[in-house]
Amino acid sequence: MDHGHFQYNSVSLGFALWSFFYMTKGQPPPKRRNATDDNDVNFQNCMIGALLFCLALNFKQMTLYYAPAIFAYLLGRCCSGVDVKVCTSRFVKLAVTVIGVFALHWFPFLWYSPSKEILEIGGIHATTTVGERLRHVLHRIFPFQRGLFEGKVSNLWCALATKPISIRNRIPQGYQPIVALVVTLILILPACVKLFQVGRSRDRRRRNLADNHQNDHNYNHNNHHDEVAHNDWRYLLWGTSSTSLAFFLASFQVHEKSILMVLAPVSLLLLEDFDFVIWFSLVSTWTLWPLLCVDRLQVAYICTTIIFIMIVWLCRPELTQKNDGMILCSSVFDQSILMKCIPLLSLSAMVGLHVLELVVNVPPNLPDLFPVIWSICGCAMFCISWLVTIFNLHFKEKERKIKTS
Repeated sequence: MDHGHFQYNSVSLGFALWSFFYMTKGQPPPKRRNATDDNDVNFQNCMIGALLFCLALNFKQMTLYYAPAIFAYLLGRCCSGVDVKVCTSRFVKLAVTVIGVFALHWFPFLWYSPSKEILEIGGIHATTTVGERLRHVLHRIFPFQRGLFEGKVSNLWCALATKPISIRNRIPQGYQPIVALVVTLILILPACVKLFQVGRSRDRRRRNLADNHQNDHNYNHNNHHDEVAHNDWRYLLWGTSSTSLAFFLASFQVHEKSILMVLAPVSLLLLEDFDFVIWFSLVSTWTLWPLLCVDRLQVAYICTTIIFIMIVWLCRPELTQKNDGMILCSSVFDQSILMKCIPLLSLSAMVGLHVLELVVNVPPNLPDLFPVIWSICGCAMFCISWLVTIFNLHFKEKERKIKTS
């Protein structure tokens, strides 16, 4: 999809994933005893992560899908200081980093006027002001004039736009962005609250872990940095997956390929929930089928899907309850009989719809029959996926503690 559309989303995704790594990275200071110095060294990684995230955001505005999760986690890290002075200092450092990176990126667009040739092509003969240039850039970044959604994307608005609901006809066009914003905020709230709590408790958890092993001479005291960092890394991946999926499902003007923003962090959770990640990868690719047909990428879709399934089948790890002393959580699909049925039923429906599309002649009065079915089914599976991210954020840690004990 990335190379078929020539959007180069991999650049912004790479910056974003590196920013997640640095924000959660644990770095033990070299022979320091002062707890404040220890915290400052670790918070420097947050500033590096913030810089990388700003680069990703300025390269591709779709990175905004991660922004609420990142803001909540970093705000929590700022508030995890031992006193108000430390909290304020951290917040100011992050603010300076973000404003500085944005200023450097936006300076050429705001300072320099378009060339005379460009102005003549656009039918404009006067010199533009800074405010006009700013509005033009924002207008290009946030194209509200395109409507509630584009194509047959597998999100709530496209699914609800079908008869008899026809939600686009029931909500005035001027209010549609507001409604989309409200629903999106509701969906991202659980993940943001949890990430704020995780970030705020970071320093306390690291100190508690070090104190618990203070008298253990066989314990490597650098391990608590890695353990806390890995825990935050896992939470941040689930959190960014949740907020990006919320934006995909409910935000205004969503494109089919935006599912790449969800798939990137989810893919890094392969060893956390192998079955869910593989299922979600197949579902995400399947929902792109109508767009891939438009771009004549059917052969690439079939080949890459078959290769992916073969690799998964050959390299599937033996998931056990305990391996090398590390507790491995069961898949979310193992929680109940109903959850176990979801992968089988959904994959059967996906294959079945491909077969039906080949053998069934679409009625002339319903030319978009199969793309609409694709949208509705994909939306249902993505809603289930969003619930899975919330479960992993708020309830999976309790399951880990029970199994560990």
